[in-house]
Amino acid sequence: MNKVIALILAWCMVLSAGSLLATGLTGSFGEVLIENLKIGCSFSTRDKANLPYVVTNAGPNNIDVGIDVISPLPKNLKPGYEPITDLSWIKLEKKSFILKPQEQGSTDIVFNIPDDEKLLGRKFQAVIYPYTFDGMLKIGVNSNILFTIDTEKGPYPTYLNPKDFKDKQTFEVAPLDIYVEDVPLGKKVDLEKKYGLVFKITNTTDLQCKYYMNTIKVQDQLSVATLKEGYLDTPDPNILSFESIELVVNPKETKKMNLYLHFPKNKKYAGKKYMFLIPVVLGYQEVPVIRYAYLYVTTQK
Repeated sequence: MNKVIALILAWCMVLSAGSLLATGLTGSFGEVLIENLKIGCSFSTRDKANLPYVVTNAGPNNIDVGIDVISPLPKNLKPGYEPITDLSWIKLEKKSFILKPQEQGSTDIVFNIPDDEKLLGRKFQAVIYPYTFDGMLKIGVNSNILFTIDTEKGPYPTYLNPKDFKDKQTFEVAPLDIYVEDVPLGKKVDLEKKYGLVFKITNTTDLQCKYYMNTIKVQDQLSVATLKEGYLDTPDPNILSFESIELVVNPKETKKMNLYLHFPKNKKYAGKKYMFLIPVVLGYQEVPVIRYAYLYVTTQK
């Protein structure tokens, strides 16, 4: 796992939980972190990281969809991030679609950061805003894009040939939000046996892929998540463990991974609500892709 984490620290793409819903319109991600963008260079999320932005009409009627890049509201800024200085830094390949029921439309997201050394090392936040209309009412969903600027100038690293994975999807994890209550202290609990919870990874590519699992604190340097109201950060990520830290999944296959909780028998953990983050890393790309699952735990009093 050290090798994977080292790659993530050098250059990482983090996807947070789930698609968003507004009158049948969904977006392919809720929050993304892209690290170490280079000033004066172009970066395509489709070609370089296999991450087009996909909108889906999940409703029963045809809809007209527009997509804009907008600035985040001050109250929605992540700690340590600035609102994007200039919206022209982000270009969308396509900005409108007419979608039939269950039809998808995708667009590339291209970053062009100015060649300005004053931007080195800074962190910015923007919002991808797909929307449709319900009568005269404009209704949409927000997808946060957080990005950091590398501390040094220079070209991007050498990537895998984009033709090897362009237009391929990556993977899905489910469930993305896991709630368990009345967890006992002092014993190892199998979440499937006790709660019927099965954690699944689906490989939607045409390639055999290896995935790595880990647990981190919400306030870890790799996390872009925030604590859910009423929950504490995990006191120790090792309280949550896995059947294995890696899983090989064949093309178009779904496999499950057993999860275990083992709280120490100590009254300081009793009657508390804790939040754990589970990053699942796709290991075959030079730009690692991570999907987060969220585990919310309430312990016995």
